[in-house]
Parts: sequence; structure tokens; C-alpha cells
Amino acid sequence: MLHYSFSTKKTLECRREAFDEKTLNPLRKLVHYGGRLPTPRQRFQLRVTHVDGGALFTIIQGRESLLTCGLAWLPQGESVVWNSLKNLAAWVGETPGFGVTPKGRATPPEQLPWISSIQLPGWQKFPLPELAWVDAFQQAMAWVILESRIRQLTG
Repeated sequence: MLHYSFSTKKTLECRREAFDEKTLNPLRKLVHYGGRLPTPRQRFQLRVTHVDGGALFTIIQGRESLLTCGLAWLPQGESVVWNSLKNLAAWVGETPGFGVTPKGRATPPEQLPWISSIQLPGWQKFPLPELAWVDAFQQAMAWVILESRIRQLTG
């Protein structure tokens, strides 16, 4: 799976083999609606929204939204997810005092499935070392959601 970051404007490969079942199993309960993250990140919550062929999920702490990720695995989900992220990127770019001014790409990553993420203004309210876990978490969560949907489709 490819992972594009609006904030860094980089695309990286996100390999399933990077995550063992011990890492993924606690995240499975979050697939449908989100909820409180597993220990030791329980002060953070996840909000998940599903669309046909994709999903959006946001990491939240209190009233602060830190990061939104879009995951697309089918073409019909790709346009909904990508347009949602581009609109969010435009809003973030207009947020006063937010140091990162992300600009949407003309097209999403070249192959499905993909994940894309955008840092939100709440990101700046935390020291970076406190958020070091977020990159791995968002990729692991994307794999958990994708595998859950594949299981639903294949029975």
C-alpha cells in the first residue's frame, strides 16, 4: 500500500509485513466506529467514517483533532476519500498560525489500495516526541480496516 502525506508531500510504501498480529489485534475493535486507543495511548480516540470502497479516520485528543487519514481500496471510494482530504487540506491551509500549509496533489497515489494523511492544527499542541507513534499507528490502522473489509467481502 502507498502512503502519501499532504504535510511532507512524500509517498512511502507501507508494507503489511511491518505489522505483526500482536500490534494489529488491539486495533480491530476500532474498525467500525473508532473509540479509545489501546494502552498506552488511551488518552487518544479514533473516529472512523466508512464510504463505499474507502474510509476516513481521525485521531483526537480531547477537543483537538491531530491527524486525518484517508484509505481507499476501490475506485468508487478513491474519489470520495481523495476529495475529502483535498477539502480538508484547503481548510488547514487557511488556518491562521498553522505552520504547515499542505497543498493537495492533482491526483491520488497511483495504485490502490492507498492511504493518505494530513496533520491538523491540533498536531501542534503536542511535543513531537509524544506523537512519534502516530506514523506506525495510522499505517497499522489502515491495514486493519482494509483486512476487515476484505473479510466481509469474501465471507
